[in-house]
Amino acid sequence: MENLSKIKRDSMIAFLEDLKQQHTDDASIRAFNEIENHIREKKYGLVWEEHCEEVDELLAENIPVLIADPERRLCKNENKPWNFIIEGDNLQALYLLEKTHKAKVDCIYIDPPYNTGAKDWKYNNDYVDSNDEYRHSKWLSMMKNRLMLAKHLLNPNNSVLVVAIDENEFNHLGALLEELFPTSKIQMVSIVINPKGRATNYFTRTDEYLYFVFLGDASVNTTLVSEGEVEVRWPYLKRSDTDSTRGHRPRQFYPIYINDTTGKIQKIGEPILPDIDRFSVEKIDGCTVVFPVNEDGTEMEWGLTGGPLTELNSRGFVRVGKKRNNNPMPYSISYLSTEDVKKVDSGDLTVIGERDDGTKIVISTTGKSTRMQTVWTSGAYDAGAYGKTILRSILPRRHFPFPKSLYAVYDTLKHIVGSKKDAIIVDFFAGSGTTMHAVNLLNVTDNGNRCCIMVTNNGVRMK
Repeated sequence: MENLSKIKRDSMIAFLEDLKQQHTDDASIRAFNEIENHIREKKYGLVWEEHCEEVDELLAENIPVLIADPERRLCKNENKPWNFIIEGDNLQALYLLEKTHKAKVDCIYIDPPYNTGAKDWKYNNDYVDSNDEYRHSKWLSMMKNRLMLAKHLLNPNNSVLVVAIDENEFNHLGALLEELFPTSKIQMVSIVINPKGRATNYFTRTDEYLYFVFLGDASVNTTLVSEGEVEVRWPYLKRSDTDSTRGHRPRQFYPIYINDTTGKIQKIGEPILPDIDRFSVEKIDGCTVVFPVNEDGTEMEWGLTGGPLTELNSRGFVRVGKKRNNNPMPYSISYLSTEDVKKVDSGDLTVIGERDDGTKIVISTTGKSTRMQTVWTSGAYDAGAYGKTILRSILPRRHFPFPKSLYAVYDTLKHIVGSKKDAIIVDFFAGSGTTMHAVNLLNVTDNGNRCCIMVTNNGVRMK
């Protein structure tokens, strides 16, 4: 199919070339070139009116300098990594951090202004309200400039950018992140921060979002969800996926004879071809023939061929369930996976005994590990109970409009830098300082040496 937009652009550019031949003075040529550049600008993705901040003009002619304030220095142990709080415009701070921390940062966590239309942020010293027709483009310009510098700080081989946002700008932010980080994996998490909800004329809003941008080999850490001895799960032998109906793997459709008295496997038969009726196989007195069949009668396949299953059965790693009459598959059969058998042999999993049927009891002594899902609903993420209330107890005379739950930030960092005890974390929309609080809590929990660099944003209103 033809690209109509390209045809139109080529036509306009050809017309400009004709005009250049007719008007050769410098002013006309400059004007024509500017028009051509505008025509050739990106036409796919997020497009907006770009705005300039006062701080951009300052940076064009001036170099920011950090000045230490010894009266605010807090140091409990000089041998441990230092945390820093930088007061000033965060664009200037990022410009400086690029000189000292380029490609050295493991995680950037930011909670920028949400651009709700209320007085939650300033642009060029003016609050941006809901009547400003350039409200979204100003926000995007502000974010793009800072995220471009933030990208330079992140370790390109293994680091994560986390951005909190709500429904006012989450679509625009997602498109912007895809544009700035085209080769990175991006995920969005929904997190319930207000279980009671915020009443509106529409659906009651209880959650907001976290965008995770994974650079290089970065991934989410697994989490131990239960301590102590946890019994290992045995999967069912009958496969259930749509690609495992009978005939896909002919060697994995065979009869298993279950002794009805002992409830154990007495014999594992040979595979039968797809055109052979399963009911035609030999019968054994006192045994029930079992094939992998769904409740609706669909013939499936076993998860193993007969040889490996025989080996597992001889070691006590195949279990037969109770008989179910009037079921196409009268006995369910489960087994210890090949991967877990290897872990038993290597000592990573432990056999602690046998059941009455002779099958082995296999446990993990380190607990069960899992990865967080994309919907977070813990009551500990309540921003009122574990954000405002905690801050009020620490700073009773200060008011922070929208603090995060300490434990929401803590869990976010734990999933990203939990395995990096010397990680560097940056937050350039520091607000109430919850990020540093969470970093310190994580260090106390696992004896880590992570450090946090916070930048206060003078555009955020605080009372």
